[in-house]
Amino acid sequence: MLKTNWLRLILGMALLVVGDQLCAQDTLTLHSGRKIPFMRMLEFRDVVRVKDYEEGEMVDILPDSIMGYTQSLSESSYYLIFYFNEEGEREYLFVERYESGAIALFVDQRRGYSMFMQKEGLVKEVYDMHDNRRARDLRFLDFSLMLADDDTTFSYVNSSDFRFKPGDIRQAVQNYNLRNFEQSLSAEEPVRSTVYLYRTPYQKTKDRIRIELNGATHLLYINDFIQLDLPIEYPSRLTLYDKETRSDILIAGELKDQYYEVLYDSQSKAFRLDPKSGTELHFEFNGIKERVMDKFGRD
Repeated sequence: MLKTNWLRLILGMALLVVGDQLCAQDTLTLHSGRKIPFMRMLEFRDVVRVKDYEEGEMVDILPDSIMGYTQSLSESSYYLIFYFNEEGEREYLFVERYESGAIALFVDQRRGYSMFMQKEGLVKEVYDMHDNRRARDLRFLDFSLMLADDDTTFSYVNSSDFRFKPGDIRQAVQNYNLRNFEQSLSAEEPVRSTVYLYRTPYQKTKDRIRIELNGATHLLYINDFIQLDLPIEYPSRLTLYDKETRSDILIAGELKDQYYEVLYDSQSKAFRLDPKSGTELHFEFNGIKERVMDKFGRD
């Protein structure tokens, strides 16, 4: 009987996930904060044309006004960037965002595997899996020069410990951004999205974790979650600490709600955020959320 109940629960959660995906629409997000659910997208040189799900008509959107879009079935987000191609022409491209901060790191996997870095409005393609040795050396030069104003990071990427590969490139950008983080002083209210942080019972430490954000402190216990509304276009710094460990993490909101399990990494001896989605998310987060809501309801 117990095995049968578990199978029913798994099937129910799977149907819930599939149902959510079938009902959801791809969504275009503009810099103004407006969201446009759409059914189809066509990319032209000067406009992006989408079929508005609510209006049922094709609509032309200027690329400069677009932040990005989300795909419901793949649960993926793509951001629009501008770069100059080999002919010196300005083009736009939808790419995945891997890092945000003083340097943003984007990845294009539609034509192989390419990495773009953006700093102070300038975008450079710093890695392409199809490059020959000469092209690779030229891209490494662009890559290292974008890090040259930080002596520690610049020394690292020019050392024997560094390999010019996607994992090390991403680590270098993470290090640079942590060392050069500055709180945004923009007077404009940013477009925000929701980020959920939670903890399961399967933790190295049962102690509560304090999370500092913009001068406010949040407490996160086992079987608990917190909700943060974070800007999408630039990161915020979270400081996570308990009795023994203190970690700084940069995180930006995304084009859709994000869920992270807070974990302790025994190798780096630091806290980290593990992104969750799909069935695993439904099992872990929804169960915790229901218990927390029931507790508040009883209190």
